[in-house]
Amino acid sequence: MSSKERRKKGKKFTKLIASSVQVEDETRLQFEELTTKCSEKEREAILEPMRTFHRELLEKFEEIGGNEWPRSVIRVMREFKLESVEELREACAKAAQVQVEKNLLTECWVEEREMLGEQIQKIQREKEVAEAQVNKLEKALTQLRKKLEQEERKSNGLWDEAQEIAVETVKGEEKTEVQQKKGKRDARKWKSKRSLSRGGTSSEEKKVSMVGNLGISVGNTDPYKKTPEKNEEIVV
Repeated sequence: MSSKERRKKGKKFTKLIASSVQVEDETRLQFEELTTKCSEKEREAILEPMRTFHRELLEKFEEIGGNEWPRSVIRVMREFKLESVEELREACAKAAQVQVEKNLLTECWVEEREMLGEQIQKIQREKEVAEAQVNKLEKALTQLRKKLEQEERKSNGLWDEAQEIAVETVKGEEKTEVQQKKGKRDARKWKSKRSLSRGGTSSEEKKVSMVGNLGISVGNTDPYKKTPEKNEEIVV
């Protein structure tokens, strides 16, 4: 049976349910025509089961969606190209299996999401701890750099001072050496002058002795020879 035929049968069944009231009215008229001896109460008693059946059938039909349910089923069969009720049942079974698998996958996904959430929180805590350690190390590094800069400035100052001392020492040594050289030159000059002065000593001594014989005191004529402040008196 094709889906089109099923749709037609569903429409006919809906019309049949809706015509139950008309059937009840027709039955009442037939009772009135066939038997005039039946009272109204007896007729109502005969028709009451029919009314009850009609009411219950209509309620059940509305519970399953009325005409919408068969139309929905027929539309599903047409979309999935199902030609029989057996194929529809198999499709429903497969859909149920897929739904079960989907539920299992959903549960697994929820568990994995919770686990990932815990891991993310753990990583976040580790990140905060690492950031705190990095900040602490950066502060320590800054202090160390300042200390190194101070030590470097201090060492540069000591180096400059040492250089100044070395320069002063070199200058002092050079000055001492110059003074020593000058002293040596002066000593050589003094020796040379003294040697020259000794050459004319004999004649001068003779003059001194002659003057001494005359009773005249004479000072030391040698400017490089150390003598007392008072002049020596030559006694005859």
